[in-house]
Amino acid sequence: MTEQPSSLKWLRGIANAESDAHGELSVWRDTTIDPEVRAVLAARITVAGSACTDKGP
Repeated sequence: MTEQPSSLKWLRGIANAESDAHGELSVWRDTTIDPEVRAVLAARITVAGSACTDKGP
């Protein structure tokens, strides 16, 4: 089996971190009482979620 390029390993690490962030930020959004914080978290969750589900071209 051929060795993976180092960039692929790096990109998988980013994808895993985005997935983790999506879950953690969702919990924070659901428990905060500050509407401004909730709005910022909702926007960031959208970005993290799209990175996790983007299948590319």
